[in-house]
Amino acid sequence: LQPKSGYYSMMVFLFNPYSIVLSVTKSTQCTSNLLYSIILFGIAEGSTVVVAIATALASYIGLFPVMLLVPTLVHRRSTALTGVAVFSIVFGGLQYMSYLVTGGSWEYLSAVYGFILTVPDYTPNIGAAWYFFSEMFSHFTVLFLSVYQVNLFLYALPLSLTFPRQTSLVTFCLLLLMAMFKPYTCVGDYLVPFAMLPIWLHLFRFLNHFYLVAVATVVLTLLWPVLWYLWVHCLNANSNFYFAITLAFVLFQSFLLSDLLFAQMRREYARKNGTEKKIIDGKDSVVTLN
Repeated sequence: LQPKSGYYSMMVFLFNPYSIVLSVTKSTQCTSNLLYSIILFGIAEGSTVVVAIATALASYIGLFPVMLLVPTLVHRRSTALTGVAVFSIVFGGLQYMSYLVTGGSWEYLSAVYGFILTVPDYTPNIGAAWYFFSEMFSHFTVLFLSVYQVNLFLYALPLSLTFPRQTSLVTFCLLLLMAMFKPYTCVGDYLVPFAMLPIWLHLFRFLNHFYLVAVATVVLTLLWPVLWYLWVHCLNANSNFYFAITLAFVLFQSFLLSDLLFAQMRREYARKNGTEKKIIDGKDSVVTLN
């Protein structure tokens, strides 16, 4: 890590426009971001118990953060059973407390987690799911909804096995994937992943599209309220214009994700084989993924 990467990360988190918007709107996403920060703290300290407790609390709120436990379990296999046990006890205890608070009824499960999984509300947001499901034929909804939700959980184990020692990097990838694909996304979902970027300053020299993604992120963020205002208030545009902005934003974040993972692979290759380019048939060699 770079000497001041932690300081830069803190500055990005505190003075990011997303953070200011999140605070002004008094969003409950602040609680989730706090728990994500605790998870990252537990990873840095090597504490499986802290990660498990924070993951259980975050999963109780939004369900999807349950996959954030996977990288720690893969990296610290000796304490994996302890992590699973702690997570199960805390998560189960919270569910039982909710059962008691609601008067001995389990109906809250369908109202909370069922709402997240079935996506009945198509109110436009900065994600891509609302338009995707609102334009779909009703008899295909169950199939595509199942595929869409399962897709979000598919990346946790492969990424953890591919980068078993890079727990923080895998956690960053999962947080960014959650922000990109969860049904009800807000700007606060991108806050923690963006704040984590300075941690990998040592990878920036291996990135190919960082400046393109950075400029596109700023421009698209500015276009969000503009297109919303033209569509909802002025009635001079339609949903396709706003959806195009949200889809482009998700697309560029996927570029960032793949670029950062490839940069990590290139750095590992450079550490093993050196940074000098080998000459093949009179041309410099290029590292590519097969």
